[in-house]
Amino acid sequence: MKVVFLDFDGVLNGLETREPPSPIHPELHLNPALVAHLNQLLARTRAVVVLSTSWRYRTDPEGRPLDLQAALTLAGFQGQILGATPDLRPAPHTDLFTPRAHEIRAWLDATPCHSFVILDDFADAAIEGHFIHVDRRRGLTNDNIDVAVRILNGA
Repeated sequence: MKVVFLDFDGVLNGLETREPPSPIHPELHLNPALVAHLNQLLARTRAVVVLSTSWRYRTDPEGRPLDLQAALTLAGFQGQILGATPDLRPAPHTDLFTPRAHEIRAWLDATPCHSFVILDDFADAAIEGHFIHVDRRRGLTNDNIDVAVRILNGA
């Protein structure tokens, strides 16, 4: 199994991109062109997605978890979401920060995979040899995709 650990903000949107808010949540912005880049990566590698984005913690006004699969689908996502990394923030202090790399390692310890790549705009997600630092101004680029394909396909 090949896995893409996916952040949203700075990866599927960017400071220089302009997209309307998702109907799923008014603060969630997913750029269809950047989602298309993600689709290209998944098609070229046959990888699945594991959500590492902090959006996995967010809820709607009634306190229900956001339907991130629906949000991605509305933006043109054609891949498969396998799950999400665990929430390692100590309860009840859910405003505390846990490095994403720790959450990714915890997921990998529980679910072995053939290869993986991490798409994120913050280095706290970095695991050497698997991390692609996406420029948060532009979001996911073709160059990022090419590097991710090489990592996932072992080329």
